[in-house]
Amino acid sequence: MIFSEEYKKKFKDLTGDEKMDMYLYEKAKTILEHRNNTELEDMYLFNVEKGLFTGVQTHSNEPEHVVYN
Repeated sequence: MIFSEEYKKKFKDLTGDEKMDMYLYEKAKTILEHRNNTELEDMYLFNVEKGLFTGVQTHSNEPEHVVYN
């Protein structure tokens, strides 16, 4: 499903910045692939107004929680 054109279209015009929209789409796929079939979470922090990626946490090991770094 996450590789379908339908899923990709959900990110079109999300922020008004095509480059940021595609970046969010790619990160969403990364998260979903990484945590597939688990109850674990990843977190990516973006400043959409400035178009900046500002943080990531992908090593949480407690179900349904993000362990902040």
